[in-house]
Amino acid sequence: MYACQLCGEPMQMDSRVPAPMAPTLDHIVPLARGGTHEPANVQAAHFLCNNKKNDR
Repeated sequence: MYACQLCGEPMQMDSRVPAPMAPTLDHIVPLARGGTHEPANVQAAHFLCNNKKNDR
C-alpha cells in the first residue's frame, strides 16, 4: 500500500487525476522555487494534497 507523503492517508492507485485521492508526484522543493526533477526531490502525494501545497 502506498501512502500520501503529505497527509499520510492511503493512495487510491486505481484513481486518475482529477480524482482528489489520485496519486501524483510532488516536488519536495518546487520546480518554481529552484527544485530539480530527480528522484531525491519527488514524493508521492494525493492530487488534492499536492494542489493544496501549491509551490510551498
